[in-house]
Amino acid sequence: MMADTYEYSSTWADSLRAEGEAKAILRVLAGRGVEVPDEARERSRRCTDEETLGTWLDRSVTATTVDELFA
Repeated sequence: MMADTYEYSSTWADSLRAEGEAKAILRVLAGRGVEVPDEARERSRRCTDEETLGTWLDRSVTATTVDELFA
C-alpha cells in the first residue's frame, strides 16, 4: 500500500520552513567565512518569501559579500 504524500501548509508551517532556510543561508555564509552584519542577518530572518529565500540560499554558495547575496 502506497501512502499519498503532500506538503502540509499553514502559516505556522510556512514560517518554520522560512526560518530553516534563513538558518541555512547564514550557516553557509559563516562556513565560507563571509561576514554577515546584524542588519543582513535580520533581513534574512524576517524574509518569508520561499522563492527569495531559495535564491539567497543558491547565492550563499558563491557570494563573497552579503551585497552579492541580496543583489
